[in-house]
Amino acid sequence: MEQLDELRDMGQPGQIDVDKSASRRYFAGRLVGDLQLLEKNRNLLAQQLQFCRQTLAKADQDVKALEKLRENQLAAFRYQTERQAMHELDEAWQATKIEERSK
Repeated sequence: MEQLDELRDMGQPGQIDVDKSASRRYFAGRLVGDLQLLEKNRNLLAQQLQFCRQTLAKADQDVKALEKLRENQLAAFRYQTERQAMHELDEAWQATKIEERSK
């Protein structure tokens, strides 16, 4: 509040304190510089966040592709196992038929 009062007083006719005015200009310049630095850092963090999101999306796609590959390989394995079992059953059935005929 004191600074606001001082700013109001500066607008009034009378003496101007050059040191206070220079000091305020210096700190205002520093504030502007700090704000620019904060904005730059915010932009940098936004870019990093976007990169992380893209990397996460790519990793998610890779996981889904690996899960699909696993499902396909498991289905192929089960199919091959069933075919092998059916083949073995068929051979066993044919062996029993041949054995019955030979009796």
